[in-house]
Parts: sequence; C-alpha cells; structure tokens
Amino acid sequence: MIFTNKVSHNARKLALEAARADNIPVMMCHSCGVSTLKDCLKSPSSECPIRK
Repeated sequence: MIFTNKVSHNARKLALEAARADNIPVMMCHSCGVSTLKDCLKSPSSECPIRK
C-alpha cells in the first residue's frame, strides 16, 4: 500500500519498480490514514487501483 500524497514521486517510482520486479501487487491511495486504508481495502479495484 502506497499513500501517494505522503511520498515523493521518486520514492513511489522506486517502490513500484521493486514490487514489479518481485511480482508484488501494489495498491495506491492518495489520502492517508486508517479510515482510508479500511475503505481502500474494502472497495473494488476500480475505486482504489491495484498496480502490478
């Protein structure tokens, strides 16, 4: 899970590259916090995109 508003573009890019190299799915949400995490994990992938 990457909260995109809390990390730099470079950190996001590096995390995605590392995850893709090991075929680990990555979920990204703009907002951060426990409520956002819960909502993102419950919602369909179209609302909280999963990137491979």
